[in-house]
Amino acid sequence: MARGAGQVFLHVGVPKTGTTFLQGVMAASRKTLKEHGVLYPGPNAGHFWAAQDLTEHLFLGRENPKVPGSWAKVVRQARRWPDTTVISHELFTLATPEQVRRAASDLSQRELHVVLTVRDFDRQLPAVWQERLKNGGRVSFATHFTQALEHDAARPAESLGFWRQQDAVGILRRWSEVLPPERIHVITIPQPGAPRDTLWRRFAQVVGFDADLVDLATVKTARNVSLGPPQARLLRRINTRLRDSLPPGVYRSVIKRYLSEADAGMSGSAAYGLTSSQRETTRRWSQELRDAVISGGYDIVGDPDELVPDPPETEATLSFDDVPAADEAKAVVSSAAALVRYAPDARAGRGWQASAVVGRLRGRG
Repeated sequence: MARGAGQVFLHVGVPKTGTTFLQGVMAASRKTLKEHGVLYPGPNAGHFWAAQDLTEHLFLGRENPKVPGSWAKVVRQARRWPDTTVISHELFTLATPEQVRRAASDLSQRELHVVLTVRDFDRQLPAVWQERLKNGGRVSFATHFTQALEHDAARPAESLGFWRQQDAVGILRRWSEVLPPERIHVITIPQPGAPRDTLWRRFAQVVGFDADLVDLATVKTARNVSLGPPQARLLRRINTRLRDSLPPGVYRSVIKRYLSEADAGMSGSAAYGLTSSQRETTRRWSQELRDAVISGGYDIVGDPDELVPDPPETEATLSFDDVPAADEAKAVVSSAAALVRYAPDARAGRGWQASAVVGRLRGRG
């Protein structure tokens, strides 16, 4: 049984901190969790719609008729459930102070808790850049880093840049205006090499259920893989060639699902990494985050020192943008193979997207 009746745990992000993994496990285990007092409202996309509705955010600038009223629907489900409810989506990071107050007011009939998953900026900065490429982005990592650095001092909430969803200190500050610190839970993301279930166990500890209710070995969740720099460079070039000419559904199905996930193992090359000057900056940001988490009096699950990683044993010899032609050629082959594997779907009538991509690329020379 969950630790408290009538509690609502609002997991607000931040993006690229295992949110997709946690949401996938909860969605796949919805029935089991509910039997033990934890409601993860359905449908799965309802959390995404509710976050857009509360924050008045158009995802990638597109209106969705299912969004209006979705926040109120999730609130009603939480009010009706007598035990613990978990609502989770990283778009909640976009909530303004006024929207934070609205969320707290709408859920005032329940004991509201906020959960923030955080990790060091050495991993966050490249991960956010890669995710933007998967959504059509075209800028280099150097430009991405420079833009984050330019907005470092102010970190404006209205900015469309890196800090809009990654300013964990500001997000914690906004929620601390409506909730006591003991009801704001910060989960640190373990460093590479930790057991795969570490994040799940920390999340279960916060919500108050037995993590062993779910056998992660049997749960299939959506993958949100990292790109290797060669794959990232190729995707930048493809996005530049396409220039938003594909319908969103086509891009999401083919580019994001197949090309960006082709040969994910290429991401592990130790040759690529932050430059020494970039790492000095990310280490400063990480230390600021760790200090704010500790001084804020929040409930910390994990180790705050995980937010400031040790320097790598071996210095990277290449920046994320310095991709040799041979490495990019390998990425081209792996991406072509991914599209070939997509051919059976095309024969079954589900692969019209692939032909659309090929047509667009061919038409642009």
